[in-house]
Formats: sequence, structure tokens, C-alpha cells
Amino acid sequence: MAATYTEKRLASGQIAATLTTVYTVPGSTTALMTQLWLYNEAATVETVTFTVNDGSDRTLATVELQPGEYSIIELKGMALNTGDLIKLDSTNASAVNYVLSGVEKV
Repeated sequence: MAATYTEKRLASGQIAATLTTVYTVPGSTTALMTQLWLYNEAATVETVTFTVNDGSDRTLATVELQPGEYSIIELKGMALNTGDLIKLDSTNASAVNYVLSGVEKV
């Protein structure tokens, strides 16, 4: 049977103040991350950390956002395997909104 590719929003919400898993690659799936959108709706500067866990945490980006500022991290089809995790944290809880986009291949 041919593989099925589904482009989708993999995760979205508000980032916690502690490193928190926002996406886990499902069983029998490969995921390709395409973009991570971040928006600081707080009145304070927020620092966001983007981490991948493929057995251990690896910080891939740290972004500082001014109040009202947004950032788009282009992930260029970064591949993840079953069980890999995307984790995020921010200076303060519920200050930064995020949307993680990508493609799942089953």
C-alpha cells in the first residue's frame, strides 16, 4: 500500500513556563516539520526555547520576542520518527501563542 501524506497543524496553543511536550510523532509515522509560528501577546519580553527529543533533549532554537512581536521559524522539512517529541517553553506561562505545522507520513 502507498504511503499517505497529510499536511496539517500538528499542535497549537499557549506555551508553558516549563519545558513541555507539545507534539509526539504517532506510531508508524514519520513527521516533517515545516514551520513554527510564535506570537507574544504579553506586555513583557518573552524568551521561547524550541527543543526536539529523539532520546534526549536537544535545543534547536531560542527566540526572544518583544511585546506584540511574532516570529516564524522555518523548519525546512525537519524529519522526526515515531516517538520523537517537540517541546517548548517560555519565560512566562500563557504569554506566547504557537502553531506547529507539518506533514505526517503513514
